[in-house]
Amino acid sequence: MGNFISLSGLNTSRFLDGPEFTVMHDHGNQQNIFDRLDLKVSSKDTINFNFGFTRSWFQTPNSFDSQNATAWSG
Repeated sequence: MGNFISLSGLNTSRFLDGPEFTVMHDHGNQQNIFDRLDLKVSSKDTINFNFGFTRSWFQTPNSFDSQNATAWSG
């Protein structure tokens, strides 16, 4: 019997490459899990189980021009 598990995560304020060096709304995070279970039932039979989970959440970065275009001036 054998088991391998891998976990990773990321949380950053610069998740996607933005249109400018300084960006607004560019926060994102990501989580990954991978697990593999091997079970040798007999000399000829093996059972393998693979499980994977990935989740991403991110904001689309704005440029200064697009941010100012939606601002109300009154």
